[in-house]
Amino acid sequence: MIAAFDGHTRIAEILIDKGAEIEARGGNGWTALMVAVFNRHPDTAEMLIARGADVNAKDNDGKTVLMWAADKGFEHLAGVLLEKVADPHVKSGKGVTALSYALRSDHAKVIELLKKAGAKE
Repeated sequence: MIAAFDGHTRIAEILIDKGAEIEARGGNGWTALMVAVFNRHPDTAEMLIARGADVNAKDNDGKTVLMWAADKGFEHLAGVLLEKVADPHVKSGKGVTALSYALRSDHAKVIELLKKAGAKE
């Protein structure tokens, strides 16, 4: 979790190779993948996805990694998540979708990607 928080991709890889649980969760329900995206470390996030991190996991508020990527404007990462079958239709506990996050943050390229994937508000 700390390696993901700080964007230490290689350290996270080593820890996973040594048996660290990729789906371990913090008190807020965040996975290492969520932590990496929230803290703006898309390279670390992509490595976690490649290693099998659950792209549809939800935190305690029902927010997914795709929602975080949309909110941050990570176009490439949003595309990777969608390719790995991240569900663009999921709503958070507050009823907000990834598209809603992208729209409120005005991330045009992410909006376009999500709409192509069939996302709705």
